[in-house]
Amino acid sequence: FARAVVEVLRQRAKAGTPFDILHVHDWPAAMAAYLLREQRGAMPTRSVLTLHNIAHQGLFPRSALGPLGLGEEHFNPERLEFYGEVCFLKGGVLAADALTTVSPTYAREIVTPRSGMGLHALLAARGGDLVGIRNGIDTAVWDPATDPHIPTPFGPTDTAGKDADRAALRDELGLPDLPGPLAVVVTRLADQKGVDLIVPLLSLLDRLPGQVAVLGDGDAHLANALTAAAAAQPDRVAFRRGYDEALAHRLTAGGDLFLMPSRFEPCGLAQMQAMRYGTLPVVTDVGGLHDTVIDVDRDPGRGTGVTAAHPTSIHLLDAWHRAARAHANKPRRDAMRRRGMTADWSWREPADAHVELYRRF
Repeated sequence: FARAVVEVLRQRAKAGTPFDILHVHDWPAAMAAYLLREQRGAMPTRSVLTLHNIAHQGLFPRSALGPLGLGEEHFNPERLEFYGEVCFLKGGVLAADALTTVSPTYAREIVTPRSGMGLHALLAARGGDLVGIRNGIDTAVWDPATDPHIPTPFGPTDTAGKDADRAALRDELGLPDLPGPLAVVVTRLADQKGVDLIVPLLSLLDRLPGQVAVLGDGDAHLANALTAAAAAQPDRVAFRRGYDEALAHRLTAGGDLFLMPSRFEPCGLAQMQAMRYGTLPVVTDVGGLHDTVIDVDRDPGRGTGVTAAHPTSIHLLDAWHRAARAHANKPRRDAMRRRGMTADWSWREPADAHVELYRRF
């Protein structure tokens, strides 16, 4: 694929109509930037690599150099070799004229040993070429006023429909109408997403009080734990294994709180979708979650959710308690909802930032 991309660039340049910029994303396309650099004298095209999640690096045996059309000289620490393997993402980081990632905080995190996944020194060396640009969401698809997947539409000036959606969601999931907020989770069941931090807290729901509804799939151990929790507390916990786009919308619309205790989160979209639907996010203070969710206790006048200081169950429990208290305070809850629902989570500002980056070339 990477070789084909560069061949298209070469043919266009030869025909006198070169592309200005090649913008590639993550390891599956990163080697196109590397191969382009190897032919830089033959074409003027510049390259941009966006790093969505550097945990996924594209590691292959040394024999991958052959299909890439590269010689053995590329297998050394100054080039593609990475702990005894060929690293496609490293090639892109080395070669791209500019590097972007999907939030400003993640851009700062990945140049540190803690979050750089072994590439921190290289990324730090290229720090002047690295910029964090927050992702956006599709505000036409994620719009509670027009969403075809939810029973009752609503908006920032009239959230009565949200109450109806919550009641319908409880009916759909078999949850009774109990005191306390309904917290929802829509996620991959993976270590990164911190679902294992939620599981130990489910036995405390009667004391919060509250309920939890989870939609997701992935790690079988986590799925089994959630299945067991739902069986043990059918009035408090609902779990649907798999992914269902329509149900994801109904959970986002009908929930009171949206739990997202990620251990790391380059940007995250679900927290922005939740705020668009007036569902208060409860998140860890990492990456794009830091950039998009304002803790209401730290900044009461601007708060849109609650952040846990660290990705641990005890810090999540504290944040969950604080969110439940904020939800119980109607004026505070309504103000938080309104701020989140009226914020611009679209691609308008991120798109402008990308255009500004391109113009540097």
